[in-house]
Amino acid sequence: MAEVEPLRIVLEFARASDAGDPHAFRFAPQSYLVRGERGDFTSTEVAWSRELLADLEALRLPGRDPAALQRVGEVLRRTLEPAGWRQREGAIVDAVAEGRRVSVTIRSAAAELYALPWELLTLRSTGQSLGAIGGVLLRYEWPATATSRARGGPADAEADAGRVLLAWSAAGGAVPAAEHVAALRSAQEGAGRPFDEGRDVLAHATFGRLADLLAEAEASGAAIDGLHILCHGGATGTSFGLTFDGEDGAGAPVVVDPGRLQQLLAPYAGMIRLVVLAACDSGNAGDPGSRLGSVAQMLHRVGVAAVVASRYPLSIGGSNRLSEVLYRGLLTDGATLEEAFVRSRTALARDPTTLDWASVQLYARADDGDATYPLGPPRPGVEDAAAIVAATPAGAPSRLPLVFGGIAALVIAAAVAFALGFGPERGAQVDPGAGAGPAIAGPAATSTIDAGDATTGATTGGAATTGGEATTGDAATTGDGSTTAADAASTGPAEAPPMSTSSTTSSTKVTKKKTATPPANVRVERCPKGLAEYLESKLGSPDGGGVFAIKVNVRGDGSATITSCRGCGELEGAATGRLTTASRDRVLSKGGGGLPCVASFDWD
Repeated sequence: MAEVEPLRIVLEFARASDAGDPHAFRFAPQSYLVRGERGDFTSTEVAWSRELLADLEALRLPGRDPAALQRVGEVLRRTLEPAGWRQREGAIVDAVAEGRRVSVTIRSAAAELYALPWELLTLRSTGQSLGAIGGVLLRYEWPATATSRARGGPADAEADAGRVLLAWSAAGGAVPAAEHVAALRSAQEGAGRPFDEGRDVLAHATFGRLADLLAEAEASGAAIDGLHILCHGGATGTSFGLTFDGEDGAGAPVVVDPGRLQQLLAPYAGMIRLVVLAACDSGNAGDPGSRLGSVAQMLHRVGVAAVVASRYPLSIGGSNRLSEVLYRGLLTDGATLEEAFVRSRTALARDPTTLDWASVQLYARADDGDATYPLGPPRPGVEDAAAIVAATPAGAPSRLPLVFGGIAALVIAAAVAFALGFGPERGAQVDPGAGAGPAIAGPAATSTIDAGDATTGATTGGAATTGGEATTGDAATTGDGSTTAADAASTGPAEAPPMSTSSTTSSTKVTKKKTATPPANVRVERCPKGLAEYLESKLGSPDGGGVFAIKVNVRGDGSATITSCRGCGELEGAATGRLTTASRDRVLSKGGGGLPCVASFDWD
């Protein structure tokens, strides 16, 4: 069955006066033209006032008045109503009820309209915020720009596809470097791709070192498809930039403004297809009418296919959750960017103490479509190999050779046992845990690893802090996964920005499940979407909340078994019990000719 086409809505604005100058903003009620679906234009007005600006500023602050969100959302709705928004709102409500995906693109020739959080636009019928509705994608697009054409050549080799460079700097305060490295490692290994921390992590990033690394990657053909920057945002003039280390390694932090970052990355827009800015205010252009756009907007305008950023302060926990869910979707699950971004927003919305869900933005172009793969399309046949790789401790070599060595040892041991007369008829059994290398165990088998050895640095708390004393430096990591002593040095009392919180090295024992060898009748194919959604619906929501990565093997007879429940812990038993309520007839009906198969999804 063909997938139902998503509902696509483009809201295109131009200022009624001085339309040719995107930055000709006047602090007064402004008239705008909104383009209709048939090319016609309707006039509307934004009542720019001190009250609106005060509410916009309040959204940035902790302990904000929830009424400010509603007031801003209603201003946005009233702005669109003269342009036929009620009909479009009805279409969105109907599409969501039918299970259709929805994409809404904000395209404006008036720069000040990007300062408005359209995620908060309220629906008259339900009172919901547009960005809080599951299945609704909201993205931003600067008009008259185009995505740079992807470069061919050696960079397109299968071995290099999907490479992400993580560049981090704690020059502006502590950052959760270890958590972001771990999230990227898990996602890459879950997709069966190599992750080389020595090559793919740039610690204590400086502007110059990042420039050198990008030039080297392009020259060598070891393409960088995604660039993940973790640092603090910083004010620079009337706009916001990113805080990097000083070039000499000992100087003051350097706030790199949006124009210089655009200058750095513009030559590589055909190589880097996705930029993720895990930094406060990386989507903030400053005051309405500022002639220098946000970092995200400036990178988008020179042709980067997709940029993810935060228009407000981003919490520590939110940055970790964004990294984990976004890359797991893009790499491990083979989801489109649009699907992975919506999943990330949904995961961020589970924290009621932050506005991260409305803060995170996607800059991308409607003409590129609603099913893009900036890190490359999903690789067929990696589901089960990826599960084995995912069990490899960080910094350790791949276990695949050991696994196959273990299998060979088991075969030899069995042959020797029969030759010596200890076959099954004599009551002896071959221990599946014996042999050289780790055992390929059943679903219940577990092993423990020391998180202090397996992780790549310190762990941090989940909530953002707004003041107090930071107890550690920057959670720096080394090639062997240890935290350097210099980076663990204490800092003095400081009013910490949201991405600045204390970090301590963890030596907690973490239990990891080894994935079972798939049954002989299970092909490594992705289940049809309708079947995956049915299985997900049978799980309901996890007790106590949370977001967990679930993998289910569905056999040809309609039976389903959970083979991986990442992070579930004691909740796995509940998930297994709920899955048993799935009807085999429904599974067979929804699976059609796609059985047997593997379904992967987030349990939340």
